[in-house]
Amino acid sequence: MSDSSATRDRRSTSSSPSIGDGAGSADSGDDHRLERAAPTIASSVRKTCFWGAILLPFLHVPLLLTGLATPPETAVFFALVTVNFAALYVGHAYEKDTE
Repeated sequence: MSDSSATRDRRSTSSSPSIGDGAGSADSGDDHRLERAAPTIASSVRKTCFWGAILLPFLHVPLLLTGLATPPETAVFFALVTVNFAALYVGHAYEKDTE
């Protein structure tokens, strides 16, 4: 009886993906769509998006300090947030040491 439970435990742990094997991780293939679509500019786009995601929040601060009183200010704020999230998504796979 103890052998069958040990075998079952071994099977259940070996069938689940581990963190380092790449299964289900962000590096599995979704990150390389940009490289497949535009291989010549992919690294530049990732680098630009990475640094843009870092710098864009500084544009949010003046809008928040003055308040979002008018609809255009609110629209600009939400547009900046949307662009920031897009830059985070595209630039999250940028690795400085690859260049």
